[in-house]
Amino acid sequence: MSTMKKLRKKTTSSIYFRLNFNCLLQMIRNMLHEALIVVRKLGWKAGPLSILVQVFSEFVMNPNSDSIPDGLRIHFTDIYLDELEKTGGEQVG
Repeated sequence: MSTMKKLRKKTTSSIYFRLNFNCLLQMIRNMLHEALIVVRKLGWKAGPLSILVQVFSEFVMNPNSDSIPDGLRIHFTDIYLDELEKTGGEQVG
């Protein structure tokens, strides 16, 4: 009986972890989307766009930084072009 309780507790914990992790990934997607919308509203000008790229390259995509886990970096690179397309990234340039 105690084995079943432990198994149920571990299963419940992993479900909660998965739900919370999915919420975190969705929050990152939403933040990226909103940041790109702000830059779009500013007309994709070089100044605001370069600031956004600088933040991404220094904090999110910096391979020398251990402050962000690799899994989140991979997620960011996975969603970046999708969100850029959704916000009208074809206008950049």
